[in-house]
Amino acid sequence: LYIGRIETKKNTDNLIKAFEIIAKKHSNTTLILAGSTGRGGKEILKSIPEALKNRIQLPGYVNEVKKEVLLKNALCFVFPSRYEGFGLPLLEAMQYNLPIIASDIPSSKEVAEKIGMILRSTGKVKRGIGTIRQDVNVSVKDRPRIELKGFQDLKSIPAVLDKEVQRLIEKGKDEGPHVRKVEKDGS
Repeated sequence: LYIGRIETKKNTDNLIKAFEIIAKKHSNTTLILAGSTGRGGKEILKSIPEALKNRIQLPGYVNEVKKEVLLKNALCFVFPSRYEGFGLPLLEAMQYNLPIIASDIPSSKEVAEKIGMILRSTGKVKRGIGTIRQDVNVSVKDRPRIELKGFQDLKSIPAVLDKEVQRLIEKGKDEGPHVRKVEKDGS
């Protein structure tokens, strides 16, 4: 489910291209693009491949009641925006406990980080399975790729990456690619 203007800055053109790949593997999947057209929107809609026209629903602008129905029934919420002022759609999707696929832009990161901080401050959210976290892949030339799992303090990422890059340069040549949990001390 995508809710927002269908336009270039919202990256709906690339969302359609990504859905084309997904649609080949998942024949029962539908993409709903709910919103009116903005700058470049008419061209984006014209570019929908013929094979996808019956798998992409275009309800146009949806009012709050219809939006609620869509959010309650969605498998996930997609927010691929190239630029966003605040990221209110992310908050709306979070209300319905939807998994969110969002672009890597500052407003998306900020909303996710703030929500995580608020949730943790209530004392009712546990760390571990089902919590908000970030995984990071580290690649250094001529060294194995390492996936660092479970950053819960996003501000610690730069320091941990510095340590990991240094470790890979000094000792990582003999290692194979692997996945590793990030410890509280950043190791």
